[in-house]
Amino acid sequence: MSPDPSIATVAVCRAASALAALLIVLSALSPAAYAIGPDNYGYLATAITESFEDLTIPGVPSTAILDKTDDGTITIPIGFSFTFYGVKYTTVTVSTNGILTFGGSDTDYFPVSFTTGGPTGNLKTIAPLWHDWTFQYFGSDQAYYWTTGTPGNRRLIVQWDYPQSNSSSSDDTVLFEVKLFEGSNNIEFHYDDTTVDGDTGESNGKGSTVGIRDVSGQTNGRNLQWSYNASVIPDSYGIRYTSPVFSIKSMTKFANSTVLQCTGAPSKPNWVEATTDIRNVAFARLGNSVTADANGNFTFTDNSPGTKKFYRVGFP
Repeated sequence: MSPDPSIATVAVCRAASALAALLIVLSALSPAAYAIGPDNYGYLATAITESFEDLTIPGVPSTAILDKTDDGTITIPIGFSFTFYGVKYTTVTVSTNGILTFGGSDTDYFPVSFTTGGPTGNLKTIAPLWHDWTFQYFGSDQAYYWTTGTPGNRRLIVQWDYPQSNSSSSDDTVLFEVKLFEGSNNIEFHYDDTTVDGDTGESNGKGSTVGIRDVSGQTNGRNLQWSYNASVIPDSYGIRYTSPVFSIKSMTKFANSTVLQCTGAPSKPNWVEATTDIRNVAFARLGNSVTADANGNFTFTDNSPGTKKFYRVGFP
């Protein structure tokens, strides 16, 4: 019996309708619908709408770096104090290979998963798009950086401007940047163009690592990897890494206790520390840890009355 062409036509139409409906649903989803974390320090990551600030346009007083360089690094001033995994920094090292490192430079060009390893120097790392990028060849440009904003609300922007992939046969380029924010200590990745034309194996995050890590993050759980070797970073995309806030919001004293309203690592155990002499006596943990809610809020009760104390929420 010959197949009925009308049945085949109906099947194709139904499949096409289903695909169209799926595309409509996906297009309606906000980037903020995608989130991961927290890691063991408390960082959260969320997809955001791209807000790319081009440092190459006339009038932007950016500084050009790493021109005609392959596997190169340079240490630059941040322009303010930036806290990353509990340590304050005023400088950061930029690599041609799409990473920032703290406390040293790293020229490692072979990306690995942050859940199992890291750059060979085992440094604190921010990786908007870790890959074997180069500014060495014709058609590429260089990197740029610029600190802008007013004191207390500044941001450092580092832009990788049209690097080429050393591991690709294509000479097409990409364009992306990272932003570090004063005060909040948040981090943002913004991707204008992540497609290497003619090479899907090097495009949109494929062949790259995207995320952040602390020293030995693969063993202490202080890493938050958005992707590894996966085509999940489209053009015109953004990611925000939100730093936890460790603070005492309020304190209420009673006859035999002190109740503290605190913020710390979301959904993680947090410790309150205290000292009787903020200048001469080190802070020490009090009692047991308290697990914060999803927003990082928690209540701690100090049941050891008497001596005056200075309190703080300790880093995990």
